Amino acid sequence: MKYKMVLFDIDGVFLSEERCFDVSALTVWDLLSNPKLLGYSKPSLPIDPNEATLQNIRQDVYQEDKVLRYLKDRGVNSNWDMAYLVVIPQILDLLEHLAVHDEKWVHYFLQGPMDREALQKLGEICHQYQLEWSPNFAHFFAFYQENGEERRNRQELLEYSRQWIRDKWGIEIPSVARSSQLWKLGQALYQEWYLGEKLYWETEKNEPLDMGKKGYLTEEIPLADPKEYRELFASLHHAGTIVGFGTGRSKVEALIPLQEMGLLEKIDPERVITATDVMLAEEKYPELAPLGKPEPYTYLKGYDGGNSTLETILAQELPLPLRQEVLIVGDSVADLLAARKMGCAFAATLTGLNGLADRKLFEELEADYIIENVTDLRREVLLID
Repeated sequence: MKYKMVLFDIDGVFLSEERCFDVSALTVWDLLSNPKLLGYSKPSLPIDPNEATLQNIRQDVYQEDKVLRYLKDRGVNSNWDMAYLVVIPQILDLLEHLAVHDEKWVHYFLQGPMDREALQKLGEICHQYQLEWSPNFAHFFAFYQENGEERRNRQELLEYSRQWIRDKWGIEIPSVARSSQLWKLGQALYQEWYLGEKLYWETEKNEPLDMGKKGYLTEEIPLADPKEYRELFASLHHAGTIVGFGTGRSKVEALIPLQEMGLLEKIDPERVITATDVMLAEEKYPELAPLGKPEPYTYLKGYDGGNSTLETILAQELPLPLRQEVLIVGDSVADLLAARKMGCAFAATLTGLNGLADRKLFEELEADYIIENVTDLRREVLLID
């Protein structure tokens, strides 16, 4: 079928998500163990952990990836959100232990910003009371499935800690999730680990928490030969199809590997929409946050291609009548939900976290197309040479 426009996700479609998951696990571990942060129980990380250490941390933090699957199935697409959702139950569990000794201080902590200084002070107080506590990442499921109630989607997961604190201690905390200092701290720490010291300095304009990180951006793994990707894009260009990207990566994390694979040459830069664009929109309209996938803003902005103002994009009545014109290609439930809200067709690739096992899930969700690899798009969906 001929579409006027095709908008692609990147991770799980062109590039393996494995390193992103590894780094989000490192972020959680660092938040809990770094002496400059909570500094509690778990051994702190070396600046350059070897592969065995990295995989052991991921298997612990994400419980042999069962936590990842739980989050992905509920539309959690951002590694920053994943890190936050995993670390907050650990901190709240520690606070429960501390409350036995000093509930007043727990109330004080919860009503302030959960920033770097607050985490470090929390660690110090807990050590003073000699609390015998260590992170238990299996607690994730007990927390989010408390009382047998299932959190069904990303928004419910992100808001649950606020509800839990209100029910437990009667405290209305000032902010949660993406507007909280804890979320922002995790986001910055993830960027440090992923980009490495040099690129972090250049792009974030901030001093890293720890010097000497090498970064993992240079260890990207394509899910097919990049030559096949270039052939796909050449066919799309020849057919007059407009192409764009919508990704949960930051701008620099998206542009560098796309450039290295030779996929930016025929792409309008206004149609490469990243988490950087989403965060700018959220900063301007915080009451609309979160705007990342599974919300359709990323793909709406790519579809618009810089022709409209932010206000015009956000004010559109959805879904748009685009099912015969625009195809979104992604590997996750978040991509499918974004396409559905936007009013587009959706092609699922089976190169995400669960691989071919995701076929049944996408069949149940009634994806328009299901393909094993994005390179099958020409032959099985677009019917172009």
